[in-house]
Amino acid sequence: MSAWWALAVLIASLAANAESTIIVRPLTQLTQTKAIFLSDVADFHGVEKSLITQLGSIKLAEGPQAGDKIEFSGSAISAALRAHRAWSSMTIRPNVVIPSKIYVENLGEQISEAALRMEIIERCQGQCACRIELSELSLPKMPRLKVATKWRIRFPAMPAKGSFNLALELIDGDSNAQTLWLRGRVAHFKSAPVTTRQMQFGERVQPSDYSIQERDVTFARDSIPDENQLVGRKIRQAVPANEILFVGNLELEKALRRGDQVKMSVGEESWEVVLMGVAEQDGVIGDTVKIRNPQSNQIVSAVVTGRGEVKIQ
Repeated sequence: MSAWWALAVLIASLAANAESTIIVRPLTQLTQTKAIFLSDVADFHGVEKSLITQLGSIKLAEGPQAGDKIEFSGSAISAALRAHRAWSSMTIRPNVVIPSKIYVENLGEQISEAALRMEIIERCQGQCACRIELSELSLPKMPRLKVATKWRIRFPAMPAKGSFNLALELIDGDSNAQTLWLRGRVAHFKSAPVTTRQMQFGERVQPSDYSIQERDVTFARDSIPDENQLVGRKIRQAVPANEILFVGNLELEKALRRGDQVKMSVGEESWEVVLMGVAEQDGVIGDTVKIRNPQSNQIVSAVVTGRGEVKIQ
């Protein structure tokens, strides 16, 4: 029977008999440097709170520095316990389980997975008008860090999208740098119009033909139209039910045709002048077309902003 198994059996037996017990752990790990007391390395079962306070305050040693480990002998802890005034004055004492060797290890400052996740999500969120979801994150083996160590994640110019490898830089107080790699997957979610039925070529979109839902658009190669750009637009190719309606699914209908009377506007926020002109070219919204002023026959360039409307640049 192994020592660990024997210890587990003994603890279970004592707990079953509801006896007060003090159990010293073989290994205790800390993340900061501090003095080591009995309460740091022992568990108290069925012991009165006042006694826990008194015995737990027994100082064993100064704590190890970051990355270091110290060893206690079971006999040293037993002697410290017997020498305490509260212990010596007791008539009925708790059972005590102490391994022959006890270790206290200082892991040093650690970077939590939660902190890394938050940093990645916040950075990606700032570069995308969408909801970011970090579906996977694989962490490297983290070294023990000095208290003064700083860390940062180096992001590419474009936001992380899909699978990624991001450099995690660790810089200690002596300006020594170390680079580790974070691997994972980022998904982008947006509200998008989703078809409620199969849409056929040439049909015009009606309000009942779609519903706004949040969908994964991580690998979408097309943009999502605004809702005010949907109703009345023709479908340029069949779209199955329960699929996102992208801009590319909608026919680019001409907002003006050559020879149409158009309203020309020019101005800034505080003022605007509106004139009537004649289109010299066909155009869809966003196109730059030539417009003729019928009074002067002057040709100007303007951007199509709506049906029969342009803005002079």
